Amino acid sequence: MLDIQRKLVNAVAECNLPLSIMDSEEFRDLLTELDPQYQPPCATDLAELVDEQYGELETTLKGALATVTDISFTADCATIGPVMQSDVVTLEGHWICGNWRAHSAVLGVQLAAAEGRTVTFLSEALTGLRERWRGQPTLFAGISEGAASVLRCLADMKEDRIVKESYRCAHHCCHLIVGV
Repeated sequence: MLDIQRKLVNAVAECNLPLSIMDSEEFRDLLTELDPQYQPPCATDLAELVDEQYGELETTLKGALATVTDISFTADCATIGPVMQSDVVTLEGHWICGNWRAHSAVLGVQLAAAEGRTVTFLSEALTGLRERWRGQPTLFAGISEGAASVLRCLADMKEDRIVKESYRCAHHCCHLIVGV
């Protein structure tokens, strides 16, 4: 993989940038300006590149989480389109390390083309994402965008003692109220 491509994949993963950034003409122009020989990938190709590099990033992230005792997470649903037209569930972890510095990272993404945003699917997706991080920090608090199915899923997880607390995200609530 080209060095600039590796750095692009790392930037997208580390900064939680959306894959759709590759559809931005301004962003593509920036990359071309930095290196006129570079042919930036489309969003679909970037997703494949991220998958290729995921193992390496996961190992690094697990090392960073080794000393973390509790982690809060954001469970979010979205529809990726127009190319993929799939529902996805993302699990993003948030924690504070020993020097009081805040961190966050995407812990997993689960596609849900057929099942959609049902409580059953969300429970299975979040439980599956949690299982792959077994032995890592306790899932302390689940934070959601407020979709009924996600709230029900988090309530079930709280009842089953998979997560200690569940909260609605104020940022998402404001977006729903304002309609942005």
